[in-house]
Amino acid sequence: MNDLKLSLIFGTLSRVITFVNQVLSVPLTIAIIGINEFTRFNVITAGIAWLITVGGCLLPSLVGDISRAKEDHNDIMISEKISSALTVMVIFIITVMIGYIFFFGVMDNERNLLLIFSILILLFSTAENVRQGLGENYKNAIYNGCSNLLSLVIILGLAYFEIKTNLQMVIIVMFGSITFFKLLNLLPLMRYFSLKYITFDSCKGMLDKATGFVFLSVAYYFNTAGLITVLNWLNYTKLTEFIILQKIILIVMGMVVMIRNPLWGVIAKMQYKGNSDLIIVNYRKVLRVYFYTAPLLVIISVLCIPFFLKMWAGGIVISYPDIIAFSIYLVSIVFSYINSVLYYGLELFNKISRILIVESIVNIICVLFVALMGLKLNMIFIVMTITSLFINYFISKIIKRTCKYV
Repeated sequence: MNDLKLSLIFGTLSRVITFVNQVLSVPLTIAIIGINEFTRFNVITAGIAWLITVGGCLLPSLVGDISRAKEDHNDIMISEKISSALTVMVIFIITVMIGYIFFFGVMDNERNLLLIFSILILLFSTAENVRQGLGENYKNAIYNGCSNLLSLVIILGLAYFEIKTNLQMVIIVMFGSITFFKLLNLLPLMRYFSLKYITFDSCKGMLDKATGFVFLSVAYYFNTAGLITVLNWLNYTKLTEFIILQKIILIVMGMVVMIRNPLWGVIAKMQYKGNSDLIIVNYRKVLRVYFYTAPLLVIISVLCIPFFLKMWAGGIVISYPDIIAFSIYLVSIVFSYINSVLYYGLELFNKISRILIVESIVNIICVLFVALMGLKLNMIFIVMTITSLFINYFISKIIKRTCKYV
């Protein structure tokens, strides 16, 4: 079996485990630490999420570089890229630690704990980019599935045995599980690491290509965790409901990532071989299916979300106008996820990032206006839907133009 088929098999199993974890962990976490601490946990996580967002964008070129090196059977180049990538990450982490100590000093225990785990996750996540380039993305799915399973089992145990716990314990369980399995994923790849293969040109090349991905990731941060931070700052009354609905988006995004990650290297190889015409043909087929089925997906979403929320977060009540607006937004962003599969594989980070930054700025301005005017939650999703569709129309044009002229 090739990586795509294996990734779909193990990725599906991993997504099922992740889905169950996401479904059960929310009510269980609320039950063991309370709704106020649960909201605080998400606010703290959103406040420090920029670290993983920015740090994770340092190595986007690694997937394509390793994929092309493997296609040429160039093991020395693979070792050079991996060794240089780990060096870049270590330098970045040291810089972040010094910056945090200088600017923020001593933070509360929860933020310090989350910072430590975030840094370790960031370093160990280098393995995931390497696996994608090597055509071993299914192994990422296995390790990620195991981390979610371990986290779920421990949370279930804490709730079932009514063990007294606090927010620090929840952070250790959730982020500790991720850290442990990301380390296990990295260790076998250390056979490629060698100090003699660390080169200045490789490090510089990664940083040069990372510029666009930095803005791409910052835009994503503003559209997710950034919006939570803004709404919390404004004391928006529907903050908890917004957080719950955003977690549904994360579930959908996880399914897309399951497909995008193995295709990233595949599309890079196809472009490298000059098969861009085949890329655009399949892209148009997928878009055609999406637009034909979008109305049906909205109806299904409107019908299913209330039952899902009742099972998932029974204490949270969300009105039908909010659910309808969210369902339309949920289906609309699938368009953006389809586009992301293409611009990741084509490495269009510099072009696309500028457009997504504009989208994120517009979203933040609109959310500020909605919150300050005391408008309902559905207005946030209506505005974000319009922005998303408008922006992704232009992204689609860029993708088609790129494939046409490559």
